[in-house]
Amino acid sequence: MRINRYLFLKGHCSRREADRLIEKKQIRINGKMALIGQKVEKGDKVEISKEVEKIAQNRVYLAFNKPRGIVTHDPVEGQTSISDILCKECTKLSAVRGGEENFSEPYKHKVKENFQKPTKKCANFVHSVFPMGRLDKESEGLIILTNDGRITNALLSPDHEHEKEYIVEVNHRIDLNFIRAMENGVNIGGYRTKPSQIKKTEPKKFNIILTEGKKHQIRRMCSALNQEVEGLKRIRIMNIKLGKIKSGQYKDIVGTELEEFLSALKIR
Repeated sequence: MRINRYLFLKGHCSRREADRLIEKKQIRINGKMALIGQKVEKGDKVEISKEVEKIAQNRVYLAFNKPRGIVTHDPVEGQTSISDILCKECTKLSAVRGGEENFSEPYKHKVKENFQKPTKKCANFVHSVFPMGRLDKESEGLIILTNDGRITNALLSPDHEHEKEYIVEVNHRIDLNFIRAMENGVNIGGYRTKPSQIKKTEPKKFNIILTEGKKHQIRRMCSALNQEVEGLKRIRIMNIKLGKIKSGQYKDIVGTELEEFLSALKIR
């Protein structure tokens, strides 16, 4: 297999990071500098530099409670992004993470200026972590932030059916026909959604578990059934739960919770 895939499967770094490290002459195969695209054969000895080891040590995984009205993508004028919210925690994050040197490339160059000038707006610093997927502006709840590029495809690819759970409030009372339709799949724009799990909790509220993530899927499903979503909150992604995280705050994903998450993504 190619050296970048080998390093990815060993858990050292993403394939893109591997290519960059090979260019920087940080990887050796049988004592010689590795080349981009080079293959690793059975019995080959692969050596990695300390920089590669640091990448795994410095990975960050955060469970963030996105407030309603905040965007997860690059904001336009007048919008507030996750970066703006995390900016307020810049000094705290700096202390917890041990400063600039505790971030691996390619993230270090994005945060260096802000550790030197901690009073300056620190959007560059918080971009050392990025959101896995999106929640639309009017939705709230759990979103995972990380600097680990390995999990992007594993979590977001439509080929994988990872559970995501939401609390939804609509404008009309929910009946059995609505529940059955949502469970069995709804036609939205020529696409029939996959079966989902529904639990009615109040006359106008229900929990839904999806295994896919089409754009505005829940809102479009409800709209197709003559319901308008008035509140939408994600409370779980796989085994990661929102729990008691306050709006606009986060917790570190660590220990057995992290191990289970990465294992389910087949990363560890």
